[in-house]
Amino acid sequence: MKPQTLAIFDLDYTLLEADSEALWCKYLFGLQVVDAAFIARIETFYRQYEEGNLDLHPYQAFLLGPLVLNQSREMFRLRQGYLELIRTLARPAMLEQVDWHRTEKHTLVLVTATNSFLAKPIAQLLGFSNLICTQLETKNGRFTGKISGVPAFQYGKVIRLTAWLQEKKLSLKGSWFYSDSHNDLPLLKMVDHPVMVTPDDILKRYGLERGWRIFERDDRETFHEESGQEKIV
Repeated sequence: MKPQTLAIFDLDYTLLEADSEALWCKYLFGLQVVDAAFIARIETFYRQYEEGNLDLHPYQAFLLGPLVLNQSREMFRLRQGYLELIRTLARPAMLEQVDWHRTEKHTLVLVTATNSFLAKPIAQLLGFSNLICTQLETKNGRFTGKISGVPAFQYGKVIRLTAWLQEKKLSLKGSWFYSDSHNDLPLLKMVDHPVMVTPDDILKRYGLERGWRIFERDDRETFHEESGQEKIV
């Protein structure tokens, strides 16, 4: 039997033209569920993420405050409107790439640091049946505001993916991984086909030195092949 080829995708600024958790916060702010001070604190965490020194535990504890303090039923209801926003922010060129992998019978996997409250319905919306994300702790059917297990962030993605591979009896042979962030370098280094998607400066410099494939955005709001790089099929 031919081994399964994995096509692994990051979510934020890879499949989406947005950060899914930051968008959730702005959505809640628009509904007056959170205030300006909440948004300012989230922006501080985001700067730490860009610098590569974000501690995901205090970040998620703060981010999940509204989910803990408000009725779960109401938050699930609000999430439906948020998902309509997500639908409009999916990158068409990347969805075409997902479709290409699907046509090639590759196994699609969404791997994201986004918490499970948001990541699970987004994965379903984008057509991913395999999801590895940051899991949230619950007690008596309510969210505690804490992370369950290792967060799917930086090397945590490798840890969670490795456990999933062992469970499914799969390997990374021939695998692809698409990401925009240097925070994903631990996993990008492990796959046979690393692909940078509108990469940050650190990732772009690292990847170009190694001849990695790249999707970059041009002035016409479309993806194109970076000159001198191997073609994306």
